[in-house]
Amino acid sequence: MRRHRGMSLQTQLERIYHNLRPEYRYYVRRGDFLTLPELLLRTDEYEQVRKDERRQPPTDTSAGHLKKSSDNPLSAVSDKYDPRECC
Repeated sequence: MRRHRGMSLQTQLERIYHNLRPEYRYYVRRGDFLTLPELLLRTDEYEQVRKDERRQPPTDTSAGHLKKSSDNPLSAVSDKYDPRECC
């Protein structure tokens, strides 16, 4: 930004936004902010969401999915799979 002193504030915001990491751009859309402080607020919100996600204990989402069995690796396939329904 220092090299391009003639750059408008809008152009600077565009550059800053496009240089964000992709996961930030998934959360913060270009239309969500008009100024740099608004962009910073949105990125802070994203970081807080990420912290909250890490603090939560993992939930059991395995119901109806692959079963875990150390005895027989072939038993890892769900009994509920029906190729006529999903293929």
